[in-house]
Amino acid sequence: MEKRFNVLRIIATIYKVIGVLIAVLGVLAFLGICAAGLLGSSNRSFDSPFGAAGVVGALASGIVFLIAGALYALILYGAGEGIYLLLALEENTRQTAQAIQNLRPPSESTLSVAPPTTPSMTNP
Repeated sequence: MEKRFNVLRIIATIYKVIGVLIAVLGVLAFLGICAAGLLGSSNRSFDSPFGAAGVVGALASGIVFLIAGALYALILYGAGEGIYLLLALEENTRQTAQAIQNLRPPSESTLSVAPPTTPSMTNP
């Protein structure tokens, strides 16, 4: 059976690929922000009350980037899977309709059936 809606399949694949890329970039952003916070705070004194603010701020920012990237990646990947789901639903429905048409005996479509008659009523 031929595959229909090739452009939708391409769009769904693009969504899924972008979703995976966003997930990878979100993890890399988390690691980069945390590394920048650690490296940037290495020349500060931890004796002062604000010495570790770079580490905590970088960790908080990294977690925000990680969560936002994960949600965005899930939305994009889910959109791609949703398109594939709808395409599979259409394909299965088309196959079922063709199978039902093939089950019908050929004589059934060629027979002509007279419409039912109603008995005439007579007055006594």
